[in-house]
Amino acid sequence: KAHYASSPIVSVLDAQDVAAFGGFIPANALAGKDSMKLMVLGNDDRIELVSLFDNLGKGSSGAAIDYLNLKTVAPETTRLKLSAYNMEEKHMEHISGGVCAAKGFQAGGIHCGIRKNRGKRDISMIVSEVPASAAAVYTRNLVKGAPIYVTQRNLAGGIAQLAVCNSGNANTCNADGEEVAWQMCELAGKAAGIDPHHVIVASTGVIGQPLSIEPIAQHMGALYAAVKVNGSQEAAEGIMTTDTRLKEVAVSFVVDGKVCHLGGIAKGSGMIHPNLATMLVFLTCDAAISPAMLRKALSDNVKDTFNMVSVDGDTSTNDMVSIMANGLAGNALIDS
Repeated sequence: KAHYASSPIVSVLDAQDVAAFGGFIPANALAGKDSMKLMVLGNDDRIELVSLFDNLGKGSSGAAIDYLNLKTVAPETTRLKLSAYNMEEKHMEHISGGVCAAKGFQAGGIHCGIRKNRGKRDISMIVSEVPASAAAVYTRNLVKGAPIYVTQRNLAGGIAQLAVCNSGNANTCNADGEEVAWQMCELAGKAAGIDPHHVIVASTGVIGQPLSIEPIAQHMGALYAAVKVNGSQEAAEGIMTTDTRLKEVAVSFVVDGKVCHLGGIAKGSGMIHPNLATMLVFLTCDAAISPAMLRKALSDNVKDTFNMVSVDGDTSTNDMVSIMANGLAGNALIDS
């Protein structure tokens, strides 16, 4: 509470403050105040943050989130610090590298012509040097983008080695959408020498406009050539749409005496609502873990992170959090 005493946006409420409101915070307590009230409910092993926003502009709500980031020692580039983990208690350390922090992963992004602005990257790729355990969770929107269905089929066996994502066009509500998404898998697989069934495919952007495969086909070789060990930022740029900031993060942790790494990139600015909306997240990890346990870990974690975030109450069609874990850290396989 003392930490936020000078904050013009965030007010931390203790038990006495909450009691003064009658045990809960009424919505009119914030009306017209452009502020955020935060209750911190804690027990021995978990801290829960319960917040109430007025109808803030994104600038104000973003500033409020930045205060939380600073408090939890999250890098500013993370933007949305979705879970207030105590990194020391979790034995994690923030590191650089994004999706390339984990051993054996490379990434990149280029402009291929989907977007008119030649200065903006519009397609990205992440590649593991070996097949990886893989899992994903998807939007619960009743209408889903074609790439969602293709990725669901490709991940049925729990293995992936490459992720490819374009921005500028969501490839949603198109008659040939799944055909185009599968062609993206084939093109990426051919360029990288990887089974196209082991490709995670995603698209983000305008809904309802046909996605031409031609610029993608013409530049897939160049995209694979742009993949590099320090290419996480370029990959993050290639999936951005209305985002005002690049989003990437990475941490290291120890399993069985082996140092493991987990990194990620994300896009999402507006239309964010619980159960994933207008967010694409790509995670990479070098820990050895079975597909079943990876799927369980991701699903459990998302319940307390991405599925609890809301910006403006809108849901969307193409949203997904995916992860590949290639085992190159050398720890004993996590299978239970």
